[in-house]
Amino acid sequence: MGSGDCRQHSGFGDIIAIADMDQGHAEQANADGWIGKGKAEVYSDDRRLLDRQDVDVVSIATPDHWHVKIAIEALLAGKYVFCQKPLTLTLEENQLIRNACRKHQDQVFFIGTQQRSDRGRFLRAVNMVQRGLLGNIRKITVGINGGSVG
Repeated sequence: MGSGDCRQHSGFGDIIAIADMDQGHAEQANADGWIGKGKAEVYSDDRRLLDRQDVDVVSIATPDHWHVKIAIEALLAGKYVFCQKPLTLTLEENQLIRNACRKHQDQVFFIGTQQRSDRGRFLRAVNMVQRGLLGNIRKITVGINGGSVG
């Protein structure tokens, strides 16, 4: 997920730092023409990246059990945060991140929901509903793909 996210994020600004415990992954991302372009600083410890004052936004696409820890550390470091789902694995983690977001309300915290933030489909549909372009909606049926029983 990290490389895919980074390629998408590169459309919004320069990626100047990459953190990955796997040095090979980090170097590969840095060499990527969309991601580091050979110019990003590579770290094996995400905390060193968070120490940088010239980093404004961090994207967290780690294994799931690291999301909350790194997100809270990023907020404490004054960074804006994009985090992949699932955000939390337990109710306790949910409370920890909620409290951190409340303390750092001046920073944007965004959870990647992929299709729900897709301008071409979901946001367009939301806009159509909110503007009343679909008429008087009486019933909505929602389906989630992936299971044989729906």
